[in-house]
Amino acid sequence: MTASASFYEKLMKNCVSVSASRKVSPGPKLRASASPQPSHLPALATREHELVSLIVAGNNDKQAAEALGISRHGVDATWRRIFKKLSVHSRIEAVLMVYGLRQYGNP
Repeated sequence: MTASASFYEKLMKNCVSVSASRKVSPGPKLRASASPQPSHLPALATREHELVSLIVAGNNDKQAAEALGISRHGVDATWRRIFKKLSVHSRIEAVLMVYGLRQYGNP
């Protein structure tokens, strides 16, 4: 198994766990370069990228809110902006697009 394969397997496991509202163990801190935004995507704000990275790393909404210094309602509002910008309906779709595993505009 290559390093990138294990990264994507862990990413998918954490996405599924977060989507099912289960607590997951924190993963390694992601470097900014770990989530390159493909050029064909609408630009996400820094705060939006930070939220996606925190969730992928295994944090829940409460932990992400604390790390970002915002309320849980702020986290929800940030997710709504991300969904609208990327034209997606779930966190998993958003994560897959940000990490380049799903093309913008394709189901």
